[in-house]
Amino acid sequence: MKLPLAYLLLTVLQNGSTSVEANLRARSTSDIFNQISNYAIDTRVGNSIMGIGDSVVLSRGEFECLSDGSNCAAADTMFALKDLTGTIDCIDHSDICEIRGGNRRRHMLISGTADGRLLLKAIIFR
Repeated sequence: MKLPLAYLLLTVLQNGSTSVEANLRARSTSDIFNQISNYAIDTRVGNSIMGIGDSVVLSRGEFECLSDGSNCAAADTMFALKDLTGTIDCIDHSDICEIRGGNRRRHMLISGTADGRLLLKAIIFR
C-alpha cells in the first residue's frame, strides 16, 4: 500500500522540555530537503536549515525525489548534511516513515557532526 507523502514537523526542544517552541509543517520532500540539507555537493542547499540540537519529526509516509532530482541535494543524493546535530525522528515509532532513494539515489550523505550528535530514529531507508 502506497502511503501519501509524509509531513515534517520541526520542533525545538529546550531545557529538557518536550514542549514545542517552533513548529513548521512541510508537505513534500522539497520541504524536508530545505530543513536538513545544508551541504552543497551540487549547487543545491536547503533554505531553512534546522538549528543546532533541533529535532525534525517526520509523520508517517514516504519521501521520494522527483524524477529529475530537482527537490533533492543532487541527481544521485537525496539529502546532504554537514556538521548538523540534533534528531531526525519518525513521529511514532510504530508508523512507517520511509525515505525512498530507489536504486539510483543515496539516501543521505552525512559529513561529520562537529562535536555533537545526529540521531536518526525509526526511519526506513529503501
